Amino acid sequence: MLNKKERTILEYKEKILHEIDNARKNHFLAIVEGKKDAESLRKLGLTEIFILKENNRSLKETIEKIPVKKKAIILTDFDSEGKKLYKIIRKEFGERGIKIDDSLRFLLLKGKISHIEGLDSFLSRQI
Repeated sequence: MLNKKERTILEYKEKILHEIDNARKNHFLAIVEGKKDAESLRKLGLTEIFILKENNRSLKETIEKIPVKKKAIILTDFDSEGKKLYKIIRKEFGERGIKIDDSLRFLLLKGKISHIEGLDSFLSRQI
């Protein structure tokens, strides 16, 4: 029998998995900072992923290389650099008419997840 704290954690994990499943089913493009972030999302079933820090291009050049999709999720980390990247990409995508779905990002912000690369281990960890 789960106690209240354990039920809360389980419900939170279920919400995250629901948002990931929604992104996968709707073919959202997931934008992440690095390879470890991408690997974590692949383990969770996402396949349409763009890695920002894969080449030695400037941020502007990198953003221009992001494939145009109807919807995207920006899953940069929640540290100062990740938040800065999020704001820049969100602004650029708005100008390009790409819709950003922030449901998963805001859900992750509510929890104790600060880096996307640890998302798969958080979700697979026993309560």
